[in-house]
Order: sequence, then C-alpha cells, then structure tokens
Amino acid sequence: MKQLRKNIISTYKLQNKNLQIICEVEPINIKIDLALPIALMINELIVNSIKCYDQYSKNAIIDIVIKRQSHKISFSYSDNFLRDEHFTSNYEESYAFNLVDALAAQLNGLSKFDLSVGMRFNLIF
Repeated sequence: MKQLRKNIISTYKLQNKNLQIICEVEPINIKIDLALPIALMINELIVNSIKCYDQYSKNAIIDIVIKRQSHKISFSYSDNFLRDEHFTSNYEESYAFNLVDALAAQLNGLSKFDLSVGMRFNLIF
C-alpha cells in the first residue's frame, strides 16, 4: 500500500497538492490471487478520484481501510471529492466502476457503491 500510494502521488504529480491518502491496512496474509484484484481495485478507485480532484480540490482526502472481520476481509474506500450530477447519475456505465464490480465478483464478495457524499465503496469477502 505504501508503494502504491507513493507511485500514484508521483505519477499524477500530487506531491504539493492539498490531498491526503490515508491507509489503515492491517497486516493480513492472503494469496496473490486475492491480493491482485484488491490492488487493481484500489488503483482504479484512486485514479477515478483523482480525475475529480482537479475540479474540486479543497481538503481532499482519500481513505482506504482493509481489515479482518471474523473469517472475512473488509475493504473500504472513500473520498470527499465533489462530483457533478452527470457523473453521479451515470457512474454505473463507467468503465472504472464496471471493472471494480467485476474484480469484487472475482473475490465472491459483497460490494456497494455510494455517491451521496463523495464516493464510498465497501467490499466484504
């Protein structure tokens, strides 16, 4: 997670921007066939958030939490970026969201998007 965050900040030149990427990730041993879809989802979600960041950049926060809950793993992603009406009403047609849904399905997980305030994505698998 630390390396992914560093790479994204560097790639999108966000070092001196008002953006925090907060990661709360418990050390969990998982197989690579589970880790790869999670990493791809995180990357896709962050990239999607960054697309909105340039338009609305006040106190921008991306929050990523991965933790174990009993015999399952909980992954949550959220940002506080504003999105226009066109985006929120058409997000289900977006390549990024379809990809994230497909990756969540690979994990046999229960996932949910919420765009009422910023973007929230939750997955339990």
